[in-house]
Amino acid sequence: MLQKFFTTQMSSSGRELQERFIKMRSSSGRRAKIMSMLMACAITLCASFATVVMAAVGPDGLEHWTQNELIYRDGVGFSVNVSGQNVPAWVTNEVAGDDGNVNITITRYETRDMKGEVNDEQLIEMSGAKGKVGLACGQYGMLGETANTNGIYETEINPDILNYKYSTEFVFHGFNNPGFFFDSLPISTLIKNDRLGKRVDVHFGIDENKKIRAAYVMFCNSDKNDNPTDDVFSVMKTESLSYDGGFETSYINDCTSEADRNHYFMRYEDNYVNTPCDGISFEIKDASAQNGIVIRSDVTRAEAAHISYDVYNKNGRDVSYDSIANGSGVYTTLTPWQWKNYTIDLADTSDSLLSMEEDSDEPVRAVNLDEQVTLKGEPALFTTVDEPKNHFVSGERYKVCAVVFDKDYTVLYRWQQYVTMK
Repeated sequence: MLQKFFTTQMSSSGRELQERFIKMRSSSGRRAKIMSMLMACAITLCASFATVVMAAVGPDGLEHWTQNELIYRDGVGFSVNVSGQNVPAWVTNEVAGDDGNVNITITRYETRDMKGEVNDEQLIEMSGAKGKVGLACGQYGMLGETANTNGIYETEINPDILNYKYSTEFVFHGFNNPGFFFDSLPISTLIKNDRLGKRVDVHFGIDENKKIRAAYVMFCNSDKNDNPTDDVFSVMKTESLSYDGGFETSYINDCTSEADRNHYFMRYEDNYVNTPCDGISFEIKDASAQNGIVIRSDVTRAEAAHISYDVYNKNGRDVSYDSIANGSGVYTTLTPWQWKNYTIDLADTSDSLLSMEEDSDEPVRAVNLDEQVTLKGEPALFTTVDEPKNHFVSGERYKVCAVVFDKDYTVLYRWQQYVTMK
């Protein structure tokens, strides 16, 4: 049996990527107003901890970050009642009082760490008569049609969600696994409580007009890898949600957009002004749909070790990228990335024979970027597959970003320029 695997085609030099909701709608106006006030208080509290930290350009002309940066984006608030429900002990011991009420806020932030890496992070805070518990988001799902979930985890715990055309999810947990280096994440500064062993799954039911109609919440316990334990807990539903900062529209857009996260420029930096720096310069020499974008780099600083390029189209899609070493007078041609198409006969191949180029024991089901699939110790054959969404289009405007890193991939210098393709 032949099975195809896809990855993206890059230059041989490769590239190292570091990847890791006031509008009201309610069946009860009074309850909605109460939730709105609660939401506003919670958002004010969270936002008071969020700071904008502009990078300091030192006398050496390089950028330096001395603290994490958090920028509040938006949030959503709702409440559930756990009285008579099967919930983990931490919910009743640390949050809910005798009334069973648990007020929930989910807030979204754009963050930058002290290495200069930008990410989107999310925080859930659950408050009740006994106290508050906060957790960070470990994963979230894109918008999908519930009719196509075919009994997967989401519909197994929330069969009622099938009443909605679409659904999305957030998974918040304690980052029990020390390998996640949670304390290095900017969002960790907003969590003061004991987080280990806790997990909360939140699913949104979304109608055919892509409006959020309900939230489903399940409080869980988690194992050492942050997966839910075998315990079976109640799923609680609410249709009363309060939004802040345009959450509903922005969140749905994020879940459906083809835009890629720019990991080194924040949203407010769309018009970033390049600063002169001795020993670092970039110049676009040509930009045409037919021949690609040609950049000359002159990076001779001793601190510099790596240079990363990204090209974003008008929709924010990362359509081309490359990584090179520092040097003087280096010309790089950026062209749309393509897929690598691996065809492997699994009938004659055991899983253990599929591994990354490091020859690890972990089976490969799909690979990303320029990583190689090896088969019996030899590189597997592949063909390149065109991706039409990445094509350069004459007359359209593109954003070209360059980042200079040190040997530990800490950002030293950033540069961006808009160019209209010939």
